[in-house]
Amino acid sequence: MGWNPVPAVEHWLLRDAPAFLRGRRLLFAADLHIRDCTAEAYIHRLAGLCAEQGAELLLLGGDLAESIPAARRMAQAFCGQTYPMGIIAVPGNNDVEAFGSADAFAQAMPFPVLINGRMDLPMRGGVLRVGGVDEMKYGRADARGLFPRRRGVYDLLLSHYPCVPDFGFGARPRLILCGHTHGGQIRLGGITPYLLGLERGKIQGISGIYEKGGVRMLVSPGVGVSKWPIRLGAAPKIHCIEFC
Repeated sequence: MGWNPVPAVEHWLLRDAPAFLRGRRLLFAADLHIRDCTAEAYIHRLAGLCAEQGAELLLLGGDLAESIPAARRMAQAFCGQTYPMGIIAVPGNNDVEAFGSADAFAQAMPFPVLINGRMDLPMRGGVLRVGGVDEMKYGRADARGLFPRRRGVYDLLLSHYPCVPDFGFGARPRLILCGHTHGGQIRLGGITPYLLGLERGKIQGISGIYEKGGVRMLVSPGVGVSKWPIRLGAAPKIHCIEFC
């Protein structure tokens, strides 16, 4: 289970950003799946690759590690890099399995972990509002009231599972960033376990960019592997998003 390829960097220009976000860059990485056996050199190489993209904000989409010691090694490496607007994460189902609960995972991490909550990041001319929902295997993703309607705000949602939640009477975010699927991890002729019905009802996209209910959703194939130490037809990626 120590198979750890270095992910490619996918660059994505968002051309419909409000003026206060233009020129700003964020990085999204999901499903790192750091293990006890993962080499320290690989963890630091991955953290360095993320930092090299010059992003102001790092967003982590859950399933960061497979054990508490592995999570601590991951967090130490990533927090050793500089992100002017910080690091924000959401829990994945593997994080809950490693720590026993999403709350325990959040308390152990040295950066904010959003569990049906949000953070407002003020900047000149507006606010980047980052919401995050719980994972869907052990918890409950609840986005109702997460984004009260307000002018001068760009709403972005982090979700481990690629599924658009119920936003109630609040605003819908402009963008959802999620992972979990590993792009199928094994794709044969475009067929993945998810197309065959795996986790039906929780998966609204496998890899790439989707439009769901008027919301743009980026589903990352992620970085690491789960269960089997192999990827086939689903190369690992991190995502550098630039507003323009």
